[in-house]
Amino acid sequence: PPGYPLFVIVGKVFNVFVHDPWRALVIFGVIAAPIGFVALARAFRNWIDDPDLAVCGALLYYFSASMLVHGSLALSDGPAMMFVALALFAISSPHDTDLIDEHERNAIAIGIWTSASIGTRPQLLIPIAPMLLIALLQMRTLRQRIACIVAFIILSLMWFLPLADAAGGFNALRLYET
Repeated sequence: PPGYPLFVIVGKVFNVFVHDPWRALVIFGVIAAPIGFVALARAFRNWIDDPDLAVCGALLYYFSASMLVHGSLALSDGPAMMFVALALFAISSPHDTDLIDEHERNAIAIGIWTSASIGTRPQLLIPIAPMLLIALLQMRTLRQRIACIVAFIILSLMWFLPLADAAGGFNALRLYET
């Protein structure tokens, strides 16, 4: 604590295979980069309908100084931005079809990826909260909103409860954070 709870949890999963905590986090960051790049390019493509320009936009971010420096280290920046890109892709997916199940899957994905980005890097709560609120307002049905909120809460509990436990309880975590 106060750490990056989901980042550490996923790092522990990678550590099972690598048997080195540092390498596990680096591998997670390296795997997160292409996934985040593709998700961001697809989100841009959904918004601007120009595949070449969408790839250029994603390249601008992923070749920025912060990603080139921090993306290959055992830091939470790269994986957190992967989750943000996945959330943006879920938000940007076309909603003009009549498939209700597709819309609910998108709503669940939005809830999961926004919670994952906050759990990987808690400071992202500040930009993610309004983004999630706008996404909820744009959803067509109450069922989609509920699916998104439930997915967000379930994943948030999965990374928040271990964080509170590691800090020594909710009061100790609150005192540390304040």
